[in-house]
Amino acid sequence: MYDAGSGFGQYSYFILKNWAKAEVLALDLDDTYRQVLLDFLKKRLYNSIDYVIADLVEYKPIEKYDLILSVDVLEHIENDVQVLKHFHDILTSDGKLIISTPSDKDKAAAFVDEHVRAGYSRAEIKSKLNKAGFKIAELEFAYGKFGKIYWELLLHFPLKKLVARKKLLPAFFYYLVIYPFAFIFMLLDFIIENKSGNSMIIVAEKI
Repeated sequence: MYDAGSGFGQYSYFILKNWAKAEVLALDLDDTYRQVLLDFLKKRLYNSIDYVIADLVEYKPIEKYDLILSVDVLEHIENDVQVLKHFHDILTSDGKLIISTPSDKDKAAAFVDEHVRAGYSRAEIKSKLNKAGFKIAELEFAYGKFGKIYWELLLHFPLKKLVARKKLLPAFFYYLVIYPFAFIFMLLDFIIENKSGNSMIIVAEKI
């Protein structure tokens, strides 16, 4: 697996934990995460991982991969088609590309400083994937009406109003009380098919 924009590497960890023979390349632009992830995995005897600090627009791995994962990455990259073309070149013929990215329904995405676009429409992401040589096999919306409630309860309000203001004790009790209710909304968002939502999850294959 190629974990393209791995951050702290939670997805790399999931793959290594559940597939003993998996080999992972994790890439991120920020060196902050690398040693944290490698130390964490080493303690658990997961050694089948390489970590690269590079720009996805400029860097293209030599090896081929059966799975490429890109979670909350493309919305940060101006030349996203170039990145998708790199993915196409290194994906095996029967491999899968999985993308998670904000949709154009996510109004908050427009105000995130690191974003170069305020989410994708279905037509835009399809067009860009086609240009890079992909077709969409599956597309689902996440953070629909129930997911939005979960996001407000567990992420937006407490992080902005409590954690950011270093009100850690109130934040602890807030999560203690609210989490069971928010979890139900998160579960409903997962179970119920959303016709629209703030995020898109896409599985793409080579044309």
